[in-house]
Amino acid sequence: MEWPPWKGSAAETVDILLLDGAIAATMFSWYSVNKTAAGLLLPYVGWMGLATALNYRIWQDNKEKQQ
Repeated sequence: MEWPPWKGSAAETVDILLLDGAIAATMFSWYSVNKTAAGLLLPYVGWMGLATALNYRIWQDNKEKQQ
């Protein structure tokens, strides 16, 4: 099984950063409605931060292989 061509690419990094922004916006908009609901998104934000960092590192480490 092969990775999709966009795996570990700049496009995927941009995509995951947009997802991070959407999660943060959701958390901030829910805070005024229900603080508990907003707080329950914190672990998700943490995991997405880790996924973003890993994806960025994979992209940087494999730049020369993609060209």
